[in-house]
Amino acid sequence: ALQLFNRAQEDPEAYLLLSEIAEENGKFDDALLWVNRGLQKKPEHEGLLLKKASILMDDFEDIDEAFTILSLMHMKCKDRPISVLKQELGVEVLLDIYLLLTDCFRLRSDYQQALKCALKSKEVAPFDERAHLALATA
Repeated sequence: ALQLFNRAQEDPEAYLLLSEIAEENGKFDDALLWVNRGLQKKPEHEGLLLKKASILMDDFEDIDEAFTILSLMHMKCKDRPISVLKQELGVEVLLDIYLLLTDCFRLRSDYQQALKCALKSKEVAPFDERAHLALATA
C-alpha cells in the first residue's frame, strides 16, 4: 500500500487502501487520518466519504458526524432515479450509502427513516443479503 501511495499520491484509492489497512490493524486514528488526507486531495470522493462515515460510526461511535456526511451524500441522490444513480455512482457505493444511513437512523431511533433507507437499499441491490438484513433490522 505504501508503494502504491508513493507512486500515486494524488489517487484517492491509495488513501482508501491505507485507511483500510490501518483500520484492520486496529489503528482507528490512523485510518481516519488517511481518509482525511485523501479528502484534502479529493473532497467529493464517495469512497473516502463512505469510509469516513463508517469509521466514525463503527470505531468512534460518532453517529452525529457520520450522519452529517451521509445526509449530504443522500441529498445529492434525492429525487433521482435509482437506475441513474447506479450508473453514476455504482451499485456498491449507492448500496453503502443506504446501508449506512439505515444504521444511522436506527441508532438515532428514527425507525421510519431507517425503514425507508433499508427499502432503498433493497431497491438498489434486491438480492444482496446486506440489504435484506438492513430491512430486517429496520
